Amino acid sequence: MGQVEAQKHKPWNPKDPEKEFWILSLSGGGYRGLFSAEILKALERVAGGPLANKFDLIAGTSVGSILASAVAKELPASELPSLFTEHGEDIFAARRLLGGLIKSPGFFASRYRADALKKLLSREDLLSSSTFDDLHHRLIIPTVNLSKGGPQYFKTQHHPRFTQDGRRKVIDAVLASSAAPIYFPVHKFDNNRYADGGLIANSPLLAAIHEAVYILGVTPEKINAVSVGTMGGHLTIDPKMKLEAGLKQWGVNLVLMQMTAQEAMQDFMAGHVIESRLINLDKRQSKEQSGRISLDSVDHNAQEVLQGSASTVVQEKLHDDNILFKKWKEHLAEKPIFFNQES
Repeated sequence: MGQVEAQKHKPWNPKDPEKEFWILSLSGGGYRGLFSAEILKALERVAGGPLANKFDLIAGTSVGSILASAVAKELPASELPSLFTEHGEDIFAARRLLGGLIKSPGFFASRYRADALKKLLSREDLLSSSTFDDLHHRLIIPTVNLSKGGPQYFKTQHHPRFTQDGRRKVIDAVLASSAAPIYFPVHKFDNNRYADGGLIANSPLLAAIHEAVYILGVTPEKINAVSVGTMGGHLTIDPKMKLEAGLKQWGVNLVLMQMTAQEAMQDFMAGHVIESRLINLDKRQSKEQSGRISLDSVDHNAQEVLQGSASTVVQEKLHDDNILFKKWKEHLAEKPIFFNQES
């Protein structure tokens, strides 16, 4: 659909023509999502109420989709860090092969099963059986549809032509977006198979901006964003690795390098659209930290680095000297309009 048609429907049509539009973008990163959860906890404390009320569109990829869904459902952000600190070891309990003798390296079967994650998210106080129609805030979740061979974005039905996702369970979209190759199994539902959204949009910021402009009809100059990262790193190749290296030598780096490279590219391109109207809440891992905070590092060392770094970012960036942050504090999202919902 072109921009003209989107403007014709104007699903975002505020009473005040000068009202600005705020996006919350949450990146993927496995257990490093603990960093994001701590940031969201701090933002909610400033907001003084449900964090979703401060955003007109929420987007999340992989572990970011878990956090984004929780925010969109108005679950307390103060409780999100405990999903990692109390349940990380269960979620990242290595699958064992050969009768339990060895841990799966991810070559013959995914390193981890999704059972523990699904069980956790199915709790009544979390996502439970909620559908997209049950949400009251706009949400988009990127995945890769392996059955059709291309990207797919699960969304609330915030445009008249959206008719399918409202009935779908949010937990299925989240498990699809979190199915990182090698780490977790492909997620299958509705006779389609899905893999991690991080393969196409580890940072969903650019996708969210596109949604705002071409689907909702928002003028680009009105768009602001808060982008929360997961302390990713600039993954580079070991110069000792042979140029003819195959899958055995590449290992999980083949997936991680793709995710980190495209995240950097998409964020760079997003910056061209919204320019300085972006609050980027992230911190690049140091060389010393890199071995402690991989996607599946769940020990107390990883927790210390992630939580301590989040505290530093909050102190450095979330204060009233930051004019854009001050504007965000004053913003209140208008109630969105949803279409084609089943009664």
